[in-house]
Amino acid sequence: MRIEHHPILEDLPDRKKVTIHVDGKKIEALEGESV
Repeated sequence: MRIEHHPILEDLPDRKKVTIHVDGKKIEALEGESV
């Protein structure tokens, strides 16, 4: 689940989608997102 709109921080900026590999599986993530 990703937060796209926050009542205090407002809209979060768009970020580039990237693909990461975890335990041999491809996962779509957003640049700068915590793993």
